[in-house]
Amino acid sequence: MQIVYKNTNGEQVVLGQQPPFLVTSKKGFAQIDNVITKQTQYGLDGSILINQQLDDKELEIEGEFIASDSSDLENKKTQLASIFNPKLAGTLTYFPDNGGVYYLDVLVEKFSMNELSTNLSQIYTINFLSLDSYWVDKNQADKLIPLSTLKKNLTFPLRISTGFTFAVRSSNNIQNIVNDGDVSVGMVVILEFTGEVTNPKVLNVTTGEYFRLENTYSVGETIKIVTLRGEKEVLLTLSNGTEENNLEFWDEDSIFLQLDKGNNFFQLQADSGSENMIGTVRISPKVLGV
Repeated sequence: MQIVYKNTNGEQVVLGQQPPFLVTSKKGFAQIDNVITKQTQYGLDGSILINQQLDDKELEIEGEFIASDSSDLENKKTQLASIFNPKLAGTLTYFPDNGGVYYLDVLVEKFSMNELSTNLSQIYTINFLSLDSYWVDKNQADKLIPLSTLKKNLTFPLRISTGFTFAVRSSNNIQNIVNDGDVSVGMVVILEFTGEVTNPKVLNVTTGEYFRLENTYSVGETIKIVTLRGEKEVLLTLSNGTEENNLEFWDEDSIFLQLDKGNNFFQLQADSGSENMIGTVRISPKVLGV
């Protein structure tokens, strides 16, 4: 087991089962707190459910670090105090013994070194708060899934003539995007245009929900649609590399699609030129506890 903390200044420390920074206990890594809002009514038994949502995630790590001499002990105290500066946010990455890798954005609530274990070792406690209730599965993070497929033109015996194409890209097939996490998540959709496309659209075939842009795009241009929590945007990259905000072309009935847990059936469409789109989806599944 190993835990790596890295703050926004780029400083990091490895905590685990090997010196110098040992972990003796950890709490909250698998804890799930559900905040339930309910209402009672006069004369009725029980309550009525109003809402429920997962609370912020609180984590605690206790451990001990070992020094080679008294000077090294003081240096390690200063090092940890600097890295776990509560003024800096950070990322906690957890490596359990089963080979998984999970990370979580956190804030340092408290860092303390209250008592010496021996003359050359120091006990420490770190309390973290994550405003996101879920861990990201790093082994599946930023997984790329195509929204377009290639249809092969090869037949045997093979005869290659002038203008022969080995395959053509099909963008209107229904593609299954599997979210293996515990909760619905946002995504990053990349649409690359190999020719003129008018009013491109990404459709959730199951729900009928979609996002659509009311604009015409040309060869060499790329659209990035981000539906992640707190990062929603629509960005156009022109063939010369210039980037432009394209949210103004957002269809009024469109939504920032999410990927439900399990199977999600998506299809690329356009009013014209759908065969000129190459689509990919990037997802990072999230889990409740590790």
